[in-house]
Order: sequence, then C-alpha cells, then structure tokens
Amino acid sequence: MIDHILQRHPNAHHCYVCGTKQEEGLHVEFYELKSKRLLTIYHPVQEHQGYPKVLHGGVAASLLDEGMARVYQVFHQDPWGMTIDLNIRYLKQMPMDETLYVVSELTKDRSRMYEVKGYITNGKDIYAKATASYIKVNVFEQLKSLGYEILENNLPFHEIELPE
Repeated sequence: MIDHILQRHPNAHHCYVCGTKQEEGLHVEFYELKSKRLLTIYHPVQEHQGYPKVLHGGVAASLLDEGMARVYQVFHQDPWGMTIDLNIRYLKQMPMDETLYVVSELTKDRSRMYEVKGYITNGKDIYAKATASYIKVNVFEQLKSLGYEILENNLPFHEIELPE
C-alpha cells in the first residue's frame, strides 16, 4: 500500500521519545498520512539495543505507545492521550541497521477515551503489532508553555510503501 505524507507534527523539548533537547532520547519524527494515520520515524542507535544488533523491546514499546497515542492529533489539536493499556505482539527481532516506522490508526473514539492499533515496520516486514487505549487529557496549552515546536517541515519523502 502506498501512502502519502501530508505534514509534520510537533515535537516536545524534553520528552524521552520525541524530545528535541533530550540527549538520551529516541528523537522520533511524526508525520500525518493521507490515509488519516500517523507515521513515526525512528533511526536506531546502538544505545537502544537489547541483544546485539537487536532493538530493545522496551524501546519498541515506547515507540508504539508514543506513535499510537499521538494519532488522535490527526483529528484534533487537543485532547491528548494518556495510556490506559498497551498490548504488544512481537513478531520478529527488530534490526538496528534500518530505519523503523510506527504506523498508527484510530479505531474507536469515545467521549473520554480512544482506541488505536499500530505496528512497527521497515516498510516491508512487520516486527510488532499493538493495540492500546488512551484516556483523553487536555494538555496542549501546557505543552506549548513547556517547549513544544514544529520543526522544519522538510518532508523526508512524499510517499511511502507500507505493508498494511
């Protein structure tokens, strides 16, 4: 399936997953897709490995959680999501020498919570699949005051082939 990138989503300053001023963090980027899904881009570094040449499962869980929680911003600026539950099925070891993508999709929107599904891929193989529930919290104004910015909107590419 070919999908198209529409725009970049903001990063926080000090978040472990997306923080622009977080030295030890994951430094991911978020992009809204034409399909109303969210694409999270992650470039593995050796400090995030578990077994040799394999991404640590906890890092993969963080990538899925953040990418899936943020899919709600494709539809609304606020509220944001706070994790209620996260269920992950690891399918294959995730390599350290490839860019990894989290693709997330809103599956249910309720008055106080929302549900999401997502997966980690290199564009061909699916390494993990997840579902999660998030409670809605209004934090956008607070995030802006603590450091929250849209970085350059230079798109890394305009379309991407994804397995699902």
